[in-house]
Amino acid sequence: MNQVRSGDVVFHRPSRERWVVAYVDEGQLAGHGWPFRAVPLADCVLLERASDDEHERSLRSWAERCTRKGDPRIAICERQLLDLLERRDSFVRVRAVPVVRFRPSRGAA
Repeated sequence: MNQVRSGDVVFHRPSRERWVVAYVDEGQLAGHGWPFRAVPLADCVLLERASDDEHERSLRSWAERCTRKGDPRIAICERQLLDLLERRDSFVRVRAVPVVRFRPSRGAA
C-alpha cells in the first residue's frame, strides 16, 4: 500500500523539508509542524512508512488534543481515528462469528 497516511514521513518538494504527516484528506496533506499548513499531496514524496501502531498513535495524538480548538488537524484526525477503530471492530466481529455447517438429518431424502 503506497497511500500516504498519518505518521508517515514525506519530503515536501516546494519547501525541501521532511515532514511527519498529521493527516491526508481529499488530496491535501498536513504536517505535524506549526503553523498549520495544508499542501497538495502531489507536492510530497513518501520517504518512510509508519507502522500500523505508529499510524494509530499519530492519529490519537491529534484526536486527543484540546488546546488548539481552531486547528483542523484535530477534527480530521479524530474522524480518521474513529473510522480506523470502526473498521477494526467490524473486522474483529466478522472474524469472531463461528462457522456453522449445515448437516442434513439422516432421514432426509
